[in-house]
Amino acid sequence: MPAELREPAGSGKLAPVIDRTYPLGEAPEAVRYLGEEHARGKVVVTAWPGRPRRTGAPR
Repeated sequence: MPAELREPAGSGKLAPVIDRTYPLGEAPEAVRYLGEEHARGKVVVTAWPGRPRRTGAPR
């Protein structure tokens, strides 16, 4: 990580934006979503069943 980002990231001032979360079984759908270039943040594929699916980046 670049030195300029270490302090903000370590202090919680800098955080990733999660656009959508997909369960592992829907990984192909996640890749399609990325291919459509609509993502406004990170797209996460989870390996844990029962995790809530989150959609939409905060504005």
